[in-house]
Amino acid sequence: MSGKRFRWLIIGSTSLSLQGVKLNGEGVVPNDIDVLTDERTAYNMGKIFERYSLRSPSIVYCAGPDSEKPIFRSHFGQFEIGGVKVEIMGELEKRVNEKFVGKYGEWWRHSRRLDKPKLIRYRGMILPVSPLEDHLLAYRISCRQKDIRRYQPLKSYCEAVKPDLSSP
Repeated sequence: MSGKRFRWLIIGSTSLSLQGVKLNGEGVVPNDIDVLTDERTAYNMGKIFERYSLRSPSIVYCAGPDSEKPIFRSHFGQFEIGGVKVEIMGELEKRVNEKFVGKYGEWWRHSRRLDKPKLIRYRGMILPVSPLEDHLLAYRISCRQKDIRRYQPLKSYCEAVKPDLSSP
């Protein structure tokens, strides 16, 4: 799925794993594949993968496990392909941690991450993944506890491997 018709990249734990990241000395083991897209691509992927659909893409506001208020919104679709759960998030936005901006409620658009994917080779394929500096920023400003817990270990990893990435 390449070309101008589709804008997508792999984010989350699968992106970290594909880049060989180790957090607290351990490799990252993903539970699923998270795919960030624009709105149009989310719905196009929904059509392409329709037979694998667990949930067709639609606009979703959802709370995280540690919040009663919505902390995510996107054009969200969920699929199971070959026993692997794939989640597609078109125009994903995440609530920003109030410690970062001073107030709860600001939305941060992840779609800017689509403009500068890192391309990696995996099993003969070229895959677009989210660069580590984008992960750092996303974890730093997140209000989801899981992300907050990942920030410092990822920052430490980046400082050890690529000192120029440790600034976000």
